[in-house]
Amino acid sequence: QARLAEERANLSRYFAPTMVDQLASQPAALQQPQSRDIAVMFTDLVGFTDLAERLPDAEVMPLLRRYYAEIERVVFDEGGTLDKYLGDGVMATFGTPEPAPGNAAAAIRAARRIIEAVDGIGGGLHVSVGVHFGRATVGDVGPKRRLEFAVIGDTVNVASRLEAATRDLGARIVVSDSLVARARAEGSPDTAMAGFAQMPALPLRGRRAPLDVWVYPAQPAGA
Repeated sequence: QARLAEERANLSRYFAPTMVDQLASQPAALQQPQSRDIAVMFTDLVGFTDLAERLPDAEVMPLLRRYYAEIERVVFDEGGTLDKYLGDGVMATFGTPEPAPGNAAAAIRAARRIIEAVDGIGGGLHVSVGVHFGRATVGDVGPKRRLEFAVIGDTVNVASRLEAATRDLGARIVVSDSLVARARAEGSPDTAMAGFAQMPALPLRGRRAPLDVWVYPAQPAGA
C-alpha cells in the first residue's frame, strides 16, 4: 500500500487525477519511450524578476504557487501533462502519455485559458505562452524506482523559441501554423483562433528555415 501510494504521488506530479488512475492500472504505458505527434507548450511570467525585487520576500512564493496552481488546473482540465517547472515557467504537453482526439485544439484552448487565469490573479502577473505541434519522443527516463517523464526532440526546442518570441512580437501567445493546421484537421471551429493574427516566415534562433506562426496580440497595459 505504501509503494502504491508513492507511485500515485509520483504520477500526480505530471498527470491529472483521472489519468493517474489509468496509468496506475496500466504502468506499461510509460515504460517504453515512443515517438509520436504531440503539442508542446511553454509558459513564462513576464517581468517576474523585477516584480520579485519589489515585493517582500514573504509575498513572492505564495504568488508563484498560485500561478503554478492556475497552470496546473488549466492543463489538467484540457487533458494535458505537466512536464516540468522551469523557474517561473512551465512546460506542458498535450497528447501524452497516450494520444487522444483533439490534442492540438486542447493546447490552443489551454493557452487562452492560461492567459485569462493568470491575468485574474492580479498582483502584476502576466504570462506569455508558446505552443508547437510536431514529432517528439516521450517516455519514462527515470531509474527503476522513480518515474521521470521526459519529452525530447526538435518540437520541444521550437515551442520554447516560440514562447521567447512573444517579447519581440509584443504578443501574449505565439503558436505554430502546424498546430493550427492540426487543430483545424481535428474539427476545431475557427472561433478558437479569434483574436489571433497570422505571421508568415518568422525566423527562430537555431533554425535554418523560418516558421509560419499565429500570434495573439492583445497585450495588457504595463506588461
